Amino acid sequence: MVSLDGMALSDVVKRLRGEPGSVVTLLVVPAGQPAANPVPVKLTRESLLLLEREAKGQLLTNPPMARKVSSMPVQRTFPLRHKLGSDLVEELRRVVVAERSGYSANYSDDNQSITIIAPPDVLTRAQTFITVTDWPDPLRSLNGPTYLTDTVLRTARSVFHACAVEASAETLSSLLSLRVLAELRGGEKTAEYQNYMMGGIPDPAWEKALRGDWPGKREALQRFVQEWNRYPLKRLTEEAGLALGFGVKHFCSVSFEGAPEEFYRITIEPDRTERGTSHDTFFFSELPPWSKPRELATNTANANAALLSLPYQQFDQTPHSGWRALAQDGGLFHEAAALIEAYLSHDGLGTDQRVNLHFHAAQCLAFAGDAKSVLDALGHLKQARYSPEPPDVPLRWNDYVEATEAFLKGDLDALKAARERIAAGPRLNGTPANLDVVDRLIARFGQPYRDAYRS
Repeated sequence: MVSLDGMALSDVVKRLRGEPGSVVTLLVVPAGQPAANPVPVKLTRESLLLLEREAKGQLLTNPPMARKVSSMPVQRTFPLRHKLGSDLVEELRRVVVAERSGYSANYSDDNQSITIIAPPDVLTRAQTFITVTDWPDPLRSLNGPTYLTDTVLRTARSVFHACAVEASAETLSSLLSLRVLAELRGGEKTAEYQNYMMGGIPDPAWEKALRGDWPGKREALQRFVQEWNRYPLKRLTEEAGLALGFGVKHFCSVSFEGAPEEFYRITIEPDRTERGTSHDTFFFSELPPWSKPRELATNTANANAALLSLPYQQFDQTPHSGWRALAQDGGLFHEAAALIEAYLSHDGLGTDQRVNLHFHAAQCLAFAGDAKSVLDALGHLKQARYSPEPPDVPLRWNDYVEATEAFLKGDLDALKAARERIAAGPRLNGTPANLDVVDRLIARFGQPYRDAYRS
């Protein structure tokens, strides 16, 4: 046993040596407690891949699928140029840092900087957030949450801000050019696409289809966000001049910490209408330069085809497989629900399997949480019941479905009534199945389903 009393934290860390997997036990005396009653804390050593300039907050930024990223919180201080720390820190906490245990975002005593403690991937998004928000002018309309795209720079800043806060697919889609959306949909080379790329006015039906929903869109946009969030943005400037061939184009110069190149050029396009080129509405028209052009769309299509080919047990009942690979591992709830809906078209599915699939589709949509998704979830719940319920089922399944439906409808009386029927029903391993879930729904009634279900 070695005494660490009075040592600096950096000296303590140097003494925590050993092979990966070895356990170090610290005896910690909480503040205000007698030294005779230390609390044992066990730490397991692990290899962490961080750059040698970790103290400056520069983080390992290899491709997401190939890198080993530390989840250990890191501290970094960001100086501000235009905004006060108190003006930025609230949104940072809410949408980037998320204030989980051990994470924090606080402004300095002089209000000229922000110090963040969070894992590397969160710090990457936080730096991008600060880079595009710490400007004299706002990014959003004073009358609502709509991003401002009335100038070239504000449009570029808005997209990087949307990526940093992981905005909804609908929000991001509204900021992107038709070229980018067409590439994300699969790199189509239709007559409408070719006309647009030659500088023509976009076909209204084609534009409506691209701006609307299409299979794999949410997941493709999620990958688009992940790729732009791979490196932290550190500099953004508008270039002088514009290109006039094949449609008007403006350009910005951007720089990212740790990216393969020092500078990149991104394209910003003005809106094109029958009235001519707009000078007050712009769209972001660039895919992440370190990604292969069609990788975002092709990976999505190939992955979904592979998941849909799985047998039922692997698709629906196996952790980290099937739809769970999207919902549980990736947080892609809309995409997981769409995948389940596609799987329901398979021939040969039994009643139990269809009931489970409809319920899990409903859960994914309820986790997504937007109003339309909740309505769609209620539609799936209507098909997630047994009619009639088999007498030998060791749980009150239909009552559990009704409890979920009551929560989504905001009907507390019906939720409590279903809870009582479940409590009086058969027991599985000594406890009524799903009673703990329903009790959480009651305790957190009125909160989003995702928060109530998980807490």
